[in-house]
Amino acid sequence: QDSLAIRTDKYAPHTHHPPKRASTPDGRSTNRQNSQMSQDREASFDEFLARQEQFVKKLEMQMEERRNETGMKKPEICNRSEKIVKRKAKVDTSFQGNFLDRLESTLEKREHNRRKLQAEADEAITFEPKINKTSKAMPS
Repeated sequence: QDSLAIRTDKYAPHTHHPPKRASTPDGRSTNRQNSQMSQDREASFDEFLARQEQFVKKLEMQMEERRNETGMKKPEICNRSEKIVKRKAKVDTSFQGNFLDRLESTLEKREHNRRKLQAEADEAITFEPKINKTSKAMPS
C-alpha cells in the first residue's frame, strides 16, 4: 500500500525566489549596486549570445556532416536538359526573366484566355424565346 502512495513533496514544483537586493537604510538600491547589476546583466546576455552562436555553429556542422554522409549534393543537369531550356527560352519570351516576371506573364496569359473564352460564350448565348401566335397577338 505504501509503495503505491505518491510522494507529493518529491514532485512538488520548486519555487525560485530571487536574492534580495542590498539596499540603503531607507529601502532604495544604491547607484553602485544598480550599475553592478546592469553590468552583470550585460555580461550574462553576452554569454547567452555566445552560447547561442556556438549552438548554431554546432547545428550547421552536424547538418553538413549528414549531407556528406548521405551523399546529398546539388543535382546536376544534363546537357540535353540545358539545351531544351535554352531553346524554350528563345521561343517563349514568358520563359525568360526572373520568377516574378514569369509569374506575371503567366497570370496575364490566363486572364487573356479567360476573357477570350468568356467573349466566345457570350456570343454563343443568344436566347430568343419561341412564342406561339396566340401569345403574340395578346396585348402586353
